[in-house]
Amino acid sequence: MLELARLKETPYVIIISKNAPKYEIHAAEELSRFLYKISGARFPIDFDNMKLCEYEIIIGKNRHLDMLNVEVSKEKIGNEGYLLKTIEKKLIIMGGGKRGTLYGVYSFLEEYLGCRWFTEDCSSIPKRDVIKIKELDIIFKPVLESREPYYASYPEADWNVKNKCNGNSANLNELHGGKIVHDPFVHTFNMIISPDEYFDEHPEYFSLVKGFRVKENTQLCLTNPDVLELTKEKIKEWITANPDISIISVSQNDCLNFCECDECKKIDDYEQSHMGTMLRFVNSIAESIEKDYPDIAIETLAYVYTRKPPLYTRPHPNVIVRLCSIECCFSHPLNQCKNPLIVFDVAEGTKTGDFLNDLTEWGKICNRLYIWDYVANYSHPLMPHPNFKVLQPNIKFFIENNVKGIFEQGYSYTGKSGELNLLKRYILAKLLWNPDYDIEKGINEFLAGYYGLAAPMIKKYFDLLHAQINDDVHLGLDDPPTAVYLNQKFLDQAEILFEEAKKIAENEIILQRVKTAELSIRYVKLAVMPKETSGRETLLDEFFKDILSANIEVIRGHHLSKNPKKAEELLRMGKFWE
Repeated sequence: MLELARLKETPYVIIISKNAPKYEIHAAEELSRFLYKISGARFPIDFDNMKLCEYEIIIGKNRHLDMLNVEVSKEKIGNEGYLLKTIEKKLIIMGGGKRGTLYGVYSFLEEYLGCRWFTEDCSSIPKRDVIKIKELDIIFKPVLESREPYYASYPEADWNVKNKCNGNSANLNELHGGKIVHDPFVHTFNMIISPDEYFDEHPEYFSLVKGFRVKENTQLCLTNPDVLELTKEKIKEWITANPDISIISVSQNDCLNFCECDECKKIDDYEQSHMGTMLRFVNSIAESIEKDYPDIAIETLAYVYTRKPPLYTRPHPNVIVRLCSIECCFSHPLNQCKNPLIVFDVAEGTKTGDFLNDLTEWGKICNRLYIWDYVANYSHPLMPHPNFKVLQPNIKFFIENNVKGIFEQGYSYTGKSGELNLLKRYILAKLLWNPDYDIEKGINEFLAGYYGLAAPMIKKYFDLLHAQINDDVHLGLDDPPTAVYLNQKFLDQAEILFEEAKKIAENEIILQRVKTAELSIRYVKLAVMPKETSGRETLLDEFFKDILSANIEVIRGHHLSKNPKKAEELLRMGKFWE
């Protein structure tokens, strides 16, 4: 056992390289700060040009680490893994790449000292008179290279780095070891070749649909040689403008209207997939940059009409294919749902294909397969969305099929929202880092930390909500407030639980958190309440007053996300479906 501190005193010094980069200095400072919060002992930070002493916490790669002959291969630790090791009275925390040492520090504080960072304004840091740790010899390497639980309103860097999220949406900088920079992100065809700029003179650059070139809601003609050359030029412009780029998206616009010209159709027919023209085009882009920019990948979407893998063409080594699960059921694990996981064939207007088959086939042929998964209701972001039970099995299933990166799309709307999205974001972060994470323990810890004395009532609500799901209830990302799992009996029982939670909340902060969670239930009840119901206008007035108090800006999704007044107007009119 190593005794790091006792009664606010410590013999230990934290050692970093004299030439340590900012992120390793930050790792040492964070460790010192949290050890002080836990024990009251101040852990000084010094450099590796001092003499090796008995009681040291060695952070990152430095001269003292070399003196102890500690080496870990790149294969074992990767770009973001870490080593936790004790040698005599010394503790070593050393990571790979720019973020590994920071992740090692936070993992040590979390797993061995009990620290938790639930939200930006809610954490749990234990107090100890004595800090003792057992002997350690641990190497951890995350299985996923890209981990992003995406909620646009919560990009804060500290929460993301502490919970080991490295996605593009987080405000991570050099201090945090940076992030995986996507620039631009997705649906980029119009950014590459703008119809407004090019269509009038060069309609042949854009989709031929039913015999006509299309300017609105268009795609690119991927067999046009000028389109290829213009795209190569644009990619190099983006790289020059942003040298931190890790991934560049060359991907279809968020609409249909793929090109049906003779050349495009010939390739797609041969490949038996519209991904035929797409992947050949993207491969050409990737090949053009791989020599000069070996660390940059080109990404494209396997989305709606491009989901099915092509029969013959294979992704180039520096190509990422991101498969999207948009049409799937989200209340049952993907590989267990009784509802056929169908794919809508936009060309034929029929339902055909199988998401599971597409996933397994992509997993066989793509060395960097990413997933775009969906974890929220986009039409009604305030509405309860009982999908917690599928988060872990789905992530594990993705990984079993060779997935290397996962983007879990929560809300892409600006402004705070209700539902249990902060809990979901926390659990997703844990699962993306460690798919074997104890999700039930994590849920209980979060609820206790965030809701205080009211946590048992919120947990009863959580269990009640998920009890509404059975084999025949399939959850979609645009379900209406009339969804079968939001029946009147459930709403009445949930209302009772929230009333009890509000009574036992120990302070105003906890009470406001409970009230914010309750807005989900109130929204559904108001949405389905007949317009002529006595007292409805008063309930609506109170609801929107509480929405403002909770700093919630979004109650409806999609095209209404930037127009809360319109969303309010529709709800008052009893038109939740518009």
